[in-house]
Amino acid sequence: MKTRHLLVLLAFVAQSFAVNAESTITPSNHESLAQHHLSLVDEAKVKLQEHKNNLEDYELHSYYYGRGGQDFRSHETANVRLYEEIIAENLKQAKFHQQMAEAERNQINKANVNNFAAGEISNTESTH
Repeated sequence: MKTRHLLVLLAFVAQSFAVNAESTITPSNHESLAQHHLSLVDEAKVKLQEHKNNLEDYELHSYYYGRGGQDFRSHETANVRLYEEIIAENLKQAKFHQQMAEAERNQINKANVNNFAAGEISNTESTH
């Protein structure tokens, strides 16, 4: 059971990295990776809510589930935990990529300012 949960978690994470595997990392790619992770969070939230609803239905009407009820409850509880982990991991990845995009934007802006300043210095030197 643990292995299955790990495989689902790895599939979510691997899917997110496969999107831009061929391209180079630029601020726009970090932004798109962050957006991709946020969309995975949205998908996982939908699944999480489904499993929470199933669990709530079980708690209200456990007598409908018969002998397999305890197994169903255990399975749904594990699914809730799994999707909570998936959401947390993808939020962490989205935050990371947002920070990387911001850092690269700042670095590019700083380089542009330095190039502009260097261009002005060379222009003033050439006029004298």
